[in-house]
Amino acid sequence: MKKLFALLSVLCLLTVAAVAAFAEAPAQNPINLRNGITFGMTPEQVIAAEGPNCERDTERTPAFVFTKLEYEHVMDQGVPCELQYIFIDNALVAVKANYDKRDASYQEMLAQMTALLGEPVPLDPAALGNAIYAVDDDGHPEFGALGFTFGDMMLVLENDGGDTQVTFMDLSSALAR
Repeated sequence: MKKLFALLSVLCLLTVAAVAAFAEAPAQNPINLRNGITFGMTPEQVIAAEGPNCERDTERTPAFVFTKLEYEHVMDQGVPCELQYIFIDNALVAVKANYDKRDASYQEMLAQMTALLGEPVPLDPAALGNAIYAVDDDGHPEFGALGFTFGDMMLVLENDGGDTQVTFMDLSSALAR
């Protein structure tokens, strides 16, 4: 429990709530990511919970409809970040938080996540299939991206030009096609 409280002080509520909920809840219960948001929700449901002040982008591919909702200037636990909610076929499959290097230390996050979740593994973009696009728009995460996998969930920590990015994904979803 002390590790969880230490992690709360470093990570935004989004990541902590998701990890803690997954660790303590039975598999059939949805993970409360933030403001009652759970994987599988529609963009409209997320907007109702998070608020309307977001940028929405939708693209159609031969395989699926890909939608992102981006919220700028989100404050959680006193740490500012940008949040992206990522949907495939109108179902929430991933959430990405981007922290400015002035506000969140990659090394501190890595240490806290490792203490709570165990040793990460280097991210293998080829093994993730379409899920890699949740981590990085062009499918090529920065060198050194690390993954923490637990069940059908993955938490990816990436040092992107000094900024710290955390992506939480449901690998059982359409994202993994």
